[in-house]
Amino acid sequence: MQSDVILGGEPLIARVRDAAANPAVRRIRLALGYLFVPGLEPIWNSLEASSATEIQLLIGNTAGVLTDEQRIAAAAVTGPLSTSPFIDPERDMAAAARADRDRVISETAEALRENLRGMPRIPATNDFLLSLARAVGANRLRVRIYPDGRLHGKASLFEGASDALAIVGSSNLTLPAAGNPTEMNVVLRDADSLSAVTDWFEPLWTAGQDFTRALFLEVSQRTTS
Repeated sequence: MQSDVILGGEPLIARVRDAAANPAVRRIRLALGYLFVPGLEPIWNSLEASSATEIQLLIGNTAGVLTDEQRIAAAAVTGPLSTSPFIDPERDMAAAARADRDRVISETAEALRENLRGMPRIPATNDFLLSLARAVGANRLRVRIYPDGRLHGKASLFEGASDALAIVGSSNLTLPAAGNPTEMNVVLRDADSLSAVTDWFEPLWTAGQDFTRALFLEVSQRTTS
């Protein structure tokens, strides 16, 4: 019997593949701290082959944004943030990200471009990237950036008309840190827990800045260059 406590790395990837293979799945939603495209490749075939008609990727904004941990650390050293010389409120990068969504998109696109440059130029990689582009073109794959910072919570939701499952925890699915003893994820099946995860995901998705077109352009350029 499979444990509902899952470590990062291959155990997590294997469970996601199993969940995607459920023929009852109609929508897959993944909340990632950061989209590392090479790390998406090991699960993409399972997502693409699933019966889901919609795949949503919600990614955190890590483009020059101060994390909560950095703010707390700065406050501990220099005093309250409102008077801290370390972080000038007028230059608060998270506030700038909220005010300037175009910058968030362009910087995230640049990070994606660096991901793609590092991928091997082999047929398998090209096929994977073309498959991503086709999924976007078919309006099956949609990507949004949560603009106000990093996503601390990570979640994978597999939703069907009468059957659903969620995997939540610390592991970023596209960077699952195999062998990291500090990572842990759990499988949720009961209605109350699933509803709570959905209620967490929905407003973040709604607040997200669309990144689907940017992903399509970057991936398409990489496959033709």
